[in-house]
Parts: sequence; structure tokens; C-alpha cells
Amino acid sequence: MREKHAALASRLSFVLVERGRKDLTTAARRLTAFGMPVAAHTSLESLPALRGVIYSNELLDALPVHLLEARDGAVSEVFVDAEGRELLAAPSSAEIAARAAALAGALSDGQRHAVCLEAESWIKTAAAKIEEGFLVTIDYGKRFAPGAPNPPRAFRRHAVETELTREPGAFDLTASVDFEGRSPPAAPPGSASSPTRACRSSCSTAA
Repeated sequence: MREKHAALASRLSFVLVERGRKDLTTAARRLTAFGMPVAAHTSLESLPALRGVIYSNELLDALPVHLLEARDGAVSEVFVDAEGRELLAAPSSAEIAARAAALAGALSDGQRHAVCLEAESWIKTAAAKIEEGFLVTIDYGKRFAPGAPNPPRAFRRHAVETELTREPGAFDLTASVDFEGRSPPAAPPGSASSPTRACRSSCSTAA
């Protein structure tokens, strides 16, 4: 970039946000080696207001979720005991209880739905930091119809595993991001929001 777009490169700076201090330090050192200004934070909350782009790659679909399941006409939350057994019980919070109530009658018996409160909080916090610019997130997901199930999945060596609690730590757990419910808060006057697009659509347009 410095060779082909020197004027742009001279105006750029990078801000890294990573919870793990070791990984944050490693990433900051690698970027600094390119001679680019780099700042580092361990939380999004400590990030100052900015003009630019907040970018994340496969972050939202990797955040922890609450798991709901329809059983015998009711929607309960799935818990795991010390022996790794799954248990159904009342939702763990008022917010999860409200999500469960909204799904009552929509989920068939045995269907599961992942609720990621942390993703919603992250988007609101990130959007609030941007005075002017863009929030770009790249994740596995789609626009789910209201009441459609969004079951989590487990992967190992590119194969799907349906038993989430089997061999804890041996699988990558993920839940698709529901982009229908992931719009940031209302934009301030003078700004605008861009629609969510599938990656294949964006690539085709760019080509």
C-alpha cells in the first residue's frame, strides 16, 4: 500500500482490539514492523470515538450463545451439568425468557435455537464508537425468518458433529449469525446504513 497508494497509507493508523494480551502483543508487533502506527486495546469499550472502519472477521459467529429447545409445548434453556449431560430448565434471565416466549409455537418439538446476546451488545457498542465510517463484519449467517430455528453446530476437520457436548474442547462450536436482527442502532443525522449482503454477491459485483 505504501508503494502504490502512498498518500492514503500516510493517513492510516491501525487499532487492534483483542482480549488476550499475548495475542494482542504479537499482532501489534507484526503490524509495527511494517512501519504503520498501531494502538492496542483489550476491550471494545476502551476504544475512543473514531472516523474510519471497525472490521471483524468470524467474530460474531464464534461468540457464546444461550441454547433454547422446544419440548412438550414449552421452550426451555439447555444447560450442561458437571458430567456433560444436557438438562432442560427455565431460562437463566428475563431477556432469555422473553426470547423463549417469542419462539413458543414457532419451534417444533426438539428444535433448537441459539441466542447470542453478546453479539447484539458488541454491534451496539461498535456502532456507537463510529463518528463517521463503517462497521464491517464478516461471519457465517443469513437473514432468518421470524421464528425460524438457528441450531448451533460443532465442527472438527471440516465435518459436522451434532452432539455438542461430546468430547469437550475437541470441536469448534458455532452458531450462524441472524443478520435480520443484527442491525446497529439508529444512525446519527447525516449518516446512512448499507444493507447486509452475501459474500458471494459482493464478490460477483466486485468482479
